[in-house]
Amino acid sequence: MANPFSNRPAKTVLVDTGHGYFRVDLGQKAGRFQVLRVITNGDSSESARSDDFFEDALAVDDGAWITALLQLKPKPAAAVKVLSAKVAAAVMEMPYLSGESEGESVSMELESLTGLSTVESQWTWKRLPSEEGLLRAWAIQASFEQLMAWRNVVGSVRGCHLAAVCHPGGIQLGTVSQLELWPGLALYQQTDTNARNLQGWSGEGSSISAVADVSVGDSISRGNLLLLLPNGEIPAEASDCATIRLDEEAGRLKWAEHLAEALDPLSKSLEALPRLVIPKPEMSNRELALVTAGVTGAAVLLAVAHFAFVKTSSKNLEQQVASMRLPVEEVRDGEKKINDLKRELRRLQGKRSDEPFDVSAHRSRMASLLHLLAHAVNEEVVMQGIESRGLDIMVSGVSASSQGPANYVRSLNQFVTDTGWRATLAGRDATLVFPDGGPWTFTVELSPANDSLASAQANQGRTQP
Repeated sequence: MANPFSNRPAKTVLVDTGHGYFRVDLGQKAGRFQVLRVITNGDSSESARSDDFFEDALAVDDGAWITALLQLKPKPAAAVKVLSAKVAAAVMEMPYLSGESEGESVSMELESLTGLSTVESQWTWKRLPSEEGLLRAWAIQASFEQLMAWRNVVGSVRGCHLAAVCHPGGIQLGTVSQLELWPGLALYQQTDTNARNLQGWSGEGSSISAVADVSVGDSISRGNLLLLLPNGEIPAEASDCATIRLDEEAGRLKWAEHLAEALDPLSKSLEALPRLVIPKPEMSNRELALVTAGVTGAAVLLAVAHFAFVKTSSKNLEQQVASMRLPVEEVRDGEKKINDLKRELRRLQGKRSDEPFDVSAHRSRMASLLHLLAHAVNEEVVMQGIESRGLDIMVSGVSASSQGPANYVRSLNQFVTDTGWRATLAGRDATLVFPDGGPWTFTVELSPANDSLASAQANQGRTQP
């Protein structure tokens, strides 16, 4: 939630059109987003592109334009989105049989089209309406190396982090059909259908292929087409169409207004577009030092409080010993009271004779579990934290490989099952620090498998001295 006392915008979107760069700051009022400002860095030169459309997906952009835009006044929002024409994007159609994995089909088709392995990249897709037996998908893809480069550049600006990455194409621009001619990618949307009908052409000849399409030609002939261009190169066939040009200030502002309308007021995301969500980076050394100092300070305060408690208890005990030095008559009365208290104590002990093991069982419960956890650790994982939640124990750690957490859980179950515990992998997330997406943080939940845990603890309690 945005700070109501901050002068920062609610959202900042950085746009690379393939022919230039600009920044859009958005505010939020009454649940709706509004354009606060559209800023350029004063550099009108085109962003470099290769002759091969998908070669940009393999090259790594150093993000110098991102730094330039974020350093302009006023301050940008904390959460920054990057919409770049360098993100590989395609509308694909492929045969599909019921029962097949849609994700695997899209993954294989996307990898063959872009040449970028889905193992070394992050990708996502949206399903589009299609005929029976076919699967149509709108997919985007970017390498881990590129995403980490952009995340580091955004994170170098104080108070900012990269929240998501998208291709700038596909935002609904009005009530008429629209044709978007991005570098190496053309997108056509019809508005006379109930479902969103998106067509796409990829490659250097994408603009020519799109204009030659029957559906596009029909919209042009009926004067029912809005043309979106990153620069001023208007196809001759569409010269009479209404046009939004992103190399002009008025065109950038109009596009930004439609961008604000496309943002969902609840999730505050571009739900209609495929987008790559970027996790926040790990804490910096300075943040870790502050947290460590806080924990150390809390430990010192706890130690001081414990010392004060022990000192006070010791003083009270000395006073009680002194008060027992009484005359003989008072001693006899005291002995009578003591005998009465002993009888009451024996009565209470007999009443609770069925639970003599509870304290000792709980006293050794965590020690036994810690021994098992340490014994199950292998060279792939490192434990970082243990937290008790009622009868459950949550173990957090980090793994050098994606399979490390699952291997650790299997190893752990071999040790803890006989003691009444069950280990399950509660979560695993890629931190995107290395090109393969790792390391991976994970959480393991240890919970009582059944009543055997209580029995095991009870038996252990009875054997304690």
